Amino acid sequence: MKIYLLTAGDRYYPGKGESDWIGCFDSFDEVNKQIQEILVDNRNSLFRGKKIIEEKKYKIKDNIYDWYEIIDLKKWIFK
Repeated sequence: MKIYLLTAGDRYYPGKGESDWIGCFDSFDEVNKQIQEILVDNRNSLFRGKKIIEEKKYKIKDNIYDWYEIIDLKKWIFK
C-alpha cells in the first residue's frame, strides 16, 4: 500500500487542492530516492540586501522545486 505522499512546490505557499501532489510511494526510502538536492545560480536575487549566489532547490522527476514535504498517510488516516 502506497502510504507516503510526496508534495512539492515552486512558490513559498502551497497551491490549492492537489496541485502540489507529486505521487504516493510504498516506503520513506523510495520517496527520498525521488528527491535530488541541487544548488541553483541565482545572482539576480537579493535576500536582506545581500546577493544570493547559490540557492538550494530540489529536483524531482525533472522539475525544480523550492520545497517538498513527505506525508505519512497512516498518521493522517488513523488520527
